[in-house]
Amino acid sequence: MKIMEDPYPESPGGRERTIAEAQAQIEAMQTLPQELRDALKEHASQLVERHREPASKNTHFYGGQLGWTHWVVKNDDMNLIAQLSPSAIAITAFLTVAGSNPIVLAVGLTLIALNQLKTARQGDGSIIALVGESGDGLWSTSGI
Repeated sequence: MKIMEDPYPESPGGRERTIAEAQAQIEAMQTLPQELRDALKEHASQLVERHREPASKNTHFYGGQLGWTHWVVKNDDMNLIAQLSPSAIAITAFLTVAGSNPIVLAVGLTLIALNQLKTARQGDGSIIALVGESGDGLWSTSGI
């Protein structure tokens, strides 16, 4: 019996299919300019996440497999990008000099804001989620 190198294998091409799904979701955001959607699609790999799932106690694998891995689109990030991007475009258009492209700066600003809004550092050095999406699709804060 051969022991597996990865005890949590994933389907071949799973990450690429999930990135393509994220790109399709970005393309469907019709409220954003096409140029911004194209730039965001280049960063779609930042909007997918790897999930490892252990097998249930009654499942038995051969060769050392302990579960499986699959990729998911971070929908809360997608919703936040849809909400942050128009503001990022307005800010960057105001700050950029004539002749430069505000879209490149807007993408960077949107992704930075997304990461900053998702976490807050506590006084003891720990990190907690600052904002999150509730079950009804609305955003809520952690009360900080």
